[in-house]
Amino acid sequence: MPQSAAVTTSSGEKAFKIFVALALFCGAVAAFIYGYWGWGLAALFVSFCFLSHAFLLSGKANCPVCARPLSGLGPVSTCGCPKCRTYFRTKDGQLEEIAAATVADEYTFATRLPWEDLADQTMLEPLGSMPTLNTTTRPLNAAWPEGCCVCGQASTRTDAFTCSVLNKRGFLDKKVIIEVSGVPYCEKCKKGVAVDYDRGNTDLGGIFLVFRSYAYFKAFRKLNSW
Repeated sequence: MPQSAAVTTSSGEKAFKIFVALALFCGAVAAFIYGYWGWGLAALFVSFCFLSHAFLLSGKANCPVCARPLSGLGPVSTCGCPKCRTYFRTKDGQLEEIAAATVADEYTFATRLPWEDLADQTMLEPLGSMPTLNTTTRPLNAAWPEGCCVCGQASTRTDAFTCSVLNKRGFLDKKVIIEVSGVPYCEKCKKGVAVDYDRGNTDLGGIFLVFRSYAYFKAFRKLNSW
């Protein structure tokens, strides 16, 4: 049975967002009066964003699995719990775990990599970044569940890729080249696993191993304790 929890409105968060929206609106009006049209338009846009979030993204609930408080929930949205890494959908006032057979169009389901120093202050290497002598290579020693990492059918091949990230700790940036190999696919599927940010929890720093298949994501976490 899917676990679920009731979604309620966070009155404090809603009131705060409305207050900020009104303050920005007043600032926009003042900017228009004194001829600062650029600042006025910017403040008006941000005011609209806060106001829309106040009415559309002010839901809250406790994670049905680990009881961690979750906030910023919309009436129909997908969110992940940063603690237990369970993913949910909100619908009809309920927070329910998404179906195991869910395969997202984009990389959605994120789990930490095994290296603590990359858990925060780390970003994907931008295009055109300056070369650095402080570079290391790290193979990802992972156990991969059987079956295609996208559709779950029998795998017929494995894929490998590398991803360069920059760790911002210390005086000099450290470039880390992550090597991922042995990712199983069937003949038809591709792009099932990557190294990227956790798009559903942008407040968390660092980079993650991300999946499109929720079932494969959960099976991977069972095999890899980190």
